[in-house]
Amino acid sequence: MVALAGIASPMNHVASHPEGALNLLIIEKSPNTAERLANVLRNAGVAVHMVQAINEAECREAWQAEAPDIILFAHPHSKLDFSRLMQLHDQQSSDAPVIVISNDPQLPELISALEEGAHDVVYSENNQHLALAVARSQESLYLHRQLARTHDKLAEAEDRCNSLIDSSRDAIAFAHEGMHMYANRVYLEMFGFVDQEDIEGLPLLDMIAPERHAEIKKFLRTFGNSDDKYAELETVCLGSDGKPFDAKLEFSPVSYDGEACTQLLIRDQSQSKDLEQKLQEISNIDVETGLFNRQYLSQQMETGLENGNYKTLLYINLENYEEIRASAGLSACDKIMKELADITQSSCADDSLGGRFNEHTIAILSRSDNSENIEAAAARFCETVESHSFDSVEQLVNPVCRIGIAYSSQAKHDAQDLVHQAYQACELASEQQSCFASYDPSHDLPSASDAKGEDSDVVKLIDYALEHDHFRLVFQPIVSLQGDSRENYAVLLRLLDANNEEMRPADFFPQAEAAGLMAKIDRWVIRNAIKELSKQRAQGRKTKFFNSLTGATLEED
Repeated sequence: MVALAGIASPMNHVASHPEGALNLLIIEKSPNTAERLANVLRNAGVAVHMVQAINEAECREAWQAEAPDIILFAHPHSKLDFSRLMQLHDQQSSDAPVIVISNDPQLPELISALEEGAHDVVYSENNQHLALAVARSQESLYLHRQLARTHDKLAEAEDRCNSLIDSSRDAIAFAHEGMHMYANRVYLEMFGFVDQEDIEGLPLLDMIAPERHAEIKKFLRTFGNSDDKYAELETVCLGSDGKPFDAKLEFSPVSYDGEACTQLLIRDQSQSKDLEQKLQEISNIDVETGLFNRQYLSQQMETGLENGNYKTLLYINLENYEEIRASAGLSACDKIMKELADITQSSCADDSLGGRFNEHTIAILSRSDNSENIEAAAARFCETVESHSFDSVEQLVNPVCRIGIAYSSQAKHDAQDLVHQAYQACELASEQQSCFASYDPSHDLPSASDAKGEDSDVVKLIDYALEHDHFRLVFQPIVSLQGDSRENYAVLLRLLDANNEEMRPADFFPQAEAAGLMAKIDRWVIRNAIKELSKQRAQGRKTKFFNSLTGATLEED
């Protein structure tokens, strides 16, 4: 209370106190003296509401009317002694400080008054002392009342906290020095206890699997000696049935019933993992159709292409989706997609994966790359859709599906490449007004005139030619001036573009060399030249082929 040190204005701190006017009970026979004491405080800046009492009855009446904040007692008093006043004070459960005002500060009774509970003793003629004593008593009173309110709020908070703990879905307990003090209902049920008495004083180790005892002991010692406010430990607990389960224990220091202890929260990891798995499964599903959603389908496609599990993509597009939406509404479109999803699930092989790829497209990943089986399945799907009665469209527009088929062996880059190829095949099916179409890699090939501008286009032509024998061998006769009768030919190579126009080596060898494809081209030439040579020899011709090899082939092991 530093503010009270200033003698010149002892009541400045009190006057601004939020409690308002001071209820002052003055026990004094003389009204004039009582008024003088009140004026001393008013002159010091204190707002005072003064009540005078002469005897015990008036004191009781004053207490009943309004509890005093501070009591000034004139000593000696002929009609009420100080001991009786303090008894009344206790009976009223009053928190008001009592200040004794004495005409003679040397009276031995004043010491007795302090021993009986007086807050201070003031000489009646010392106004400054009186002001300071009242200021100190008032501040003490307000702090006392503030502390009481704080205690009440703390008790309310503890009650709310206990209520929350009791109703919590988490298993919570309080422990002191490794022994249980309290546990909520979930905690009791987790370990098979009926009520609190069963668990009070029980060691924490009884809840832990024996093989983890050393671990938990070391953890508790470390946590108890550290300043950490929170720590957690994954361990194995024993359930009410004696079966072990994985659990995460969370420790934090708390106070329970005024005693420092540790709060323990146990989370059953097995249940959490099951819940996480269910949530993960739900997050992978398209709500409207019940099929897998695009995100999950794309992930499986990426993984399946890497490990070779999935080899074919069927891209099923509801071609007249916009027409149906315009005539029957968006809700009808949703219902049609749900019915198409049902057809997909009934049509898919057990090892296939179906999912909704976008608003009007369903995709199926198949483990088979047998084109005959895949195309037969696509035809059956279209027949099923055509014969199916869609209740949602009310005969306004019949849903039409087109299916694009792409094989992973043709997708040299990633899943997006496979999707792009399937989409192109679906567009082709739409152009041809056919049920399905398979992706034709040659459709993406540039022409010779286009390829001359971009090295990447030339490399694409070479890759396709190596895989699909899209080169052409040209045989130039070599005439002997010595009269040799054998047929000698120089083997020359041509690259075919999308229009089957020939490109000379000068137009594609530099790009092939830069891409490291010259050795593959040489092997293709040798392989196909030998095939042609065997045909010529079978016809009895003495044919010889002369073929040039590049340095890349000679340098290979």
